[in-house]
Amino acid sequence: MGDSRIPDDHITASSQYNWVDHAPWKARLTTSGHSAWCSKQAVDPTPWIQVDFSRDLYVTGLVTQGRDIQYDQYVKSYEVAFSGDGQVWRPVTNASGTAIKFAGNTDRVQRTTTKFDDVLRTRFLRIVPKEWNNGCCMSFEVMGCNRTELKP
Repeated sequence: MGDSRIPDDHITASSQYNWVDHAPWKARLTTSGHSAWCSKQAVDPTPWIQVDFSRDLYVTGLVTQGRDIQYDQYVKSYEVAFSGDGQVWRPVTNASGTAIKFAGNTDRVQRTTTKFDDVLRTRFLRIVPKEWNNGCCMSFEVMGCNRTELKP
């Protein structure tokens, strides 16, 4: 996401606090300053942010970070869902079929890397924050590759 191969309009969310500083595309991990995606908590009790890769990719994990600068806002835990069409979503689950709650950040500055147990082949990836500190705000990068980059 950080290299802008994914267009801004392919990063969408359930809501956003303020278009200028907190739009979904501000979730790019390379965005500097105090910008990050932030949900509009007063009207969005179950926020999410998602990426449309435009084609199937292999996703292996995420790197997350909170809202930097003066605000102590970050996502403490989240679930991940994926979809081939953007309509039907499947959660990332453990062996018993229960949605996995991934550990997020413990502060607004440090980056947290999460590697999935299984590689996801998907066109859409959705992050569903479950707990946050002082506000549901985050930046992230998707780890993975397209099929031509996989080695036999």
